[in-house]
Amino acid sequence: MIKINNRMLFRIFLNIDHLSKKQLKNLTQKAYAKDLLCIIIRKELKSFRRSLDSLNSNDDPEIVHQLRVSSRKLRCAIGFLRKLNHDNDLKYFINFARDIANLFSSVRELDVFKEFILANFKKTDGNDNKLNLLLNKIDDLRTNEFSASLSKLRNIPIMHFSSKLENYFQINNYDNLKLRSKKYSVKVFTKQILTKLYNTSINFKLNKTYITDTKLHDLRISLKKLRYASEFFGNFYKHKKNKKFISLLSQCQDLLGLKNDALATKKILTKLGFGISNEHQIFSNQILNYNNQQVHDQDLNIFLMWKRLKKVDLFWR
Repeated sequence: MIKINNRMLFRIFLNIDHLSKKQLKNLTQKAYAKDLLCIIIRKELKSFRRSLDSLNSNDDPEIVHQLRVSSRKLRCAIGFLRKLNHDNDLKYFINFARDIANLFSSVRELDVFKEFILANFKKTDGNDNKLNLLLNKIDDLRTNEFSASLSKLRNIPIMHFSSKLENYFQINNYDNLKLRSKKYSVKVFTKQILTKLYNTSINFKLNKTYITDTKLHDLRISLKKLRYASEFFGNFYKHKKNKKFISLLSQCQDLLGLKNDALATKKILTKLGFGISNEHQIFSNQILNYNNQQVHDQDLNIFLMWKRLKKVDLFWR
């Protein structure tokens, strides 16, 4: 029987493929879930910091996206730990990470909308000027939104948040984590989390011809949490089954994201002031009509993918 400590857990977590089946079984049964979660949080905090550093010198759309993803994953990992330890400090960390992600939500919306326009509307003799005008409006608004968001970000005590998080988890000392959490094993805790998130996701009552905005929003959140949990904990289970499961989740999220982006189109056009005058009304209607068709088409695709998710082979069982 191997003896588990936090340093060993950290090394094993990074090199899980090198373990024998017996070692992996011992690890999941003997290691405490709180130790694994603290290590995951440390990794996600590093990713979060890298994204912040990159954003301060670059307004690239992909970096904005990475910051939002890293803050969501950090928030999700801390949220899992809070199930073991109901501490108000953890709630503070979760809310802080959420606020950072929300700062750049309008910037991300504009980036996605621009991608949608470039992918689906080509320059023709009839709409060259209108398309250029729309793209210029998007860029101008995006520049203003990014500057405003970055200014707010610089007024937030990021370093205080990071150091407080490090001190709370004693991140620099893996063998001396003093949390008051219940002593769940990795195996017991991860199975409980994955099962609960999966059941929540498949128990939505979806209609194949129409999915309400509320259900769309709730299902997106549920699947995001399930995907992050699968990525966090999947290394402790069968590798191929885990990869297949995450791939299916990714496809579901892509479809839900497409519909969510499509629903935002009318709001963005209004915000840009495009389509208000008769001069641009025809082109604006073309965008909205195409967009509405996309929304309608996605409902069936989402329903079919969700049905596949209900039948998938679960890697933790």
